[in-house]
Amino acid sequence: MEAMTGRERIMTALRNGQPDRIPATPDISIMIPCRLTGRPFWEIEINDHPSLTSAYINAVKYFGIDGWMFNGSLDFKLRNEIYTEKEVVWRDHEKWIVRHVTHTPDGDLVQTQVSPRDNPSTMVEKMVKNFKEDFKKIRHLYSGVVSYDASEYWRQKKSHG
Repeated sequence: MEAMTGRERIMTALRNGQPDRIPATPDISIMIPCRLTGRPFWEIEINDHPSLTSAYINAVKYFGIDGWMFNGSLDFKLRNEIYTEKEVVWRDHEKWIVRHVTHTPDGDLVQTQVSPRDNPSTMVEKMVKNFKEDFKKIRHLYSGVVSYDASEYWRQKKSHG
């Protein structure tokens, strides 16, 4: 009997079928995939080099576990024009501090991220400070999908197997 792919194994188990073995999908989160790259966490989380999804796929292959695509990188174009700029406002050998400014037709939403070399990032300034005051800006984030580009998703899916 030919071995199932991770996807076949997981889907068979979810449908109450009999997979070739018990699916193994431990929560390796962001920590293990990033550490396996040997790069500072900001390279993955901020510079997308490699993308977190690529780092995860490589970790799944490294450990021989049944991965689960969770971060498939669909690029959505929304009805309302919004875009986010990021700026590294502090950088040294231990951490980066990055400001993300999301521009909406009703004003900017700002959040600040601290990205240590050897641990996942933390948002130390949240995008929404006051829901009532920020609602006009927030609604643009959910203005409706006009189109999307799935090419990165398909590349990642093919790489995942």
